[in-house]
Amino acid sequence: MASTTDQIKPTLPFDIIESILDQLAYDDDTQTLHACSLLNEDTLHLCRSHLFRTFDMRARGASGEESSLITFYGLLSVSPHLVPYVRVVHILDLNSKHWVLNHPILPRFLQLLTDLEIFGLHVMKPVTWKVLDPALLSWMTELAARPTLVGLHLTGVEDVSLAFLNSCRFLKSLNLDTSSLEPRTSLNDEEEQAEKRKSTGLSDGDRISLESITFANCQLFLARLNDYMGTTQPFLDFSRLRDININFTPSAFDVTWKIIRSARKTLETLKVSQSYTDGSSTQTQSFMLSTGLDAHRQLLPHVTLAPMHQLRQLSFTILVQDLYSPSPSESIGEWCLLFRTAPPGIEKIHITLDLFFLYPGGVAGLFPPSPSRKSSKSKSGPKYEEELQPTLFSELDETLSSGQFFPCLSQIIVEIQLPEDHSDSSDSEYAVYGDDDSDGPHQPSLTFEEIKASVNRMMKQARRKLGRTTPAGAVGDAFKVLVGVGN
Repeated sequence: MASTTDQIKPTLPFDIIESILDQLAYDDDTQTLHACSLLNEDTLHLCRSHLFRTFDMRARGASGEESSLITFYGLLSVSPHLVPYVRVVHILDLNSKHWVLNHPILPRFLQLLTDLEIFGLHVMKPVTWKVLDPALLSWMTELAARPTLVGLHLTGVEDVSLAFLNSCRFLKSLNLDTSSLEPRTSLNDEEEQAEKRKSTGLSDGDRISLESITFANCQLFLARLNDYMGTTQPFLDFSRLRDININFTPSAFDVTWKIIRSARKTLETLKVSQSYTDGSSTQTQSFMLSTGLDAHRQLLPHVTLAPMHQLRQLSFTILVQDLYSPSPSESIGEWCLLFRTAPPGIEKIHITLDLFFLYPGGVAGLFPPSPSRKSSKSKSGPKYEEELQPTLFSELDETLSSGQFFPCLSQIIVEIQLPEDHSDSSDSEYAVYGDDDSDGPHQPSLTFEEIKASVNRMMKQARRKLGRTTPAGAVGDAFKVLVGVGN
């Protein structure tokens, strides 16, 4: 006979148990998930779906990539009932001799994976597509045609086969880092006309309708993609993108903006960052402007955010390579022109100022310290005159605080990325050094906290605007300043 305790023992609804396990998986609490898997058959299945969903060699880093691959392959080989739970796999090869890529177990391991949704191949020393192991290429070609494959990540893979990319018909997310597309072959006039007719006849079902893209350090990919635009190769359709994250050089801005414009009806999150240009600083000037950096600055006619009515989040990284031509404030001002074209629905803005390539002495002058207190309260004297001087963020502060723009804005994040030279100090003792030409040891002039305070002062109008529209107690989350080293 069951005891009274057993009869009144409460049970949670299945959907609540599922939510709890989802949260444990989100927190990466594998120990608790293992314990929960022992409760009953239902929790066993749910826990396995989390515990075996992802095999990511990147999380293991340089410590035994090969051994982790061999161990997981051995587990799936003796426990084939676990294979359907594996949905996400990221293969990492850190070795210059490509030990993982050439390991005989890799093709056999991949052949086991029948239910993959996301696949990533990450090679730290770039490799050309055609020199990959034939067995690996064969498996990837077969994988590309599967309806289950919705996400593809490639790092360090050059001259990716166009045929392979075109085979990924069910792809929704494409993530490329330091990778490129094979160059377009020259066509004669007859072939060119046939290509155009084929492009016109493509139906939506023939195209790869992406929803999310990330292109990082892919300048060659963007250049070759531009060569293919207007043809049937590749079959990439950017018109339904909801999430764009592109790192570009000024020379690739045109093709970058073509992609962004293609998604103007569906785009919800836009993140663009300007990358380092090797060469003259004039290459970084005015890539969005139809006129020079003067009082009559105007954006190029097609460069506008106005048609993007679904856009809710904006993230821009502004690169400052030196203090002149253009100056940091001029670079920020160019982006401010773009901000002023934004649709009214923008809710969050994240602006990163990348100072990684500046010399240490050039940084200190960008963030003026707090002006000294004066006994006089009159609106005159050095303190008042200093407040009237334009600052690094004057135009940005004016743009974001204006009543004409961003009526729905609820959060602003300003991030400062500082030169690597200063990474030898802790956050609380971080130093932005003074004049490099001075004699003797350099003395610290600004800490992390002082830089944050300086940005807060320079952005005071935008902070006030958020303070008026943000519930009490949430102002700290509405405006944030992040300061760090490196990029």
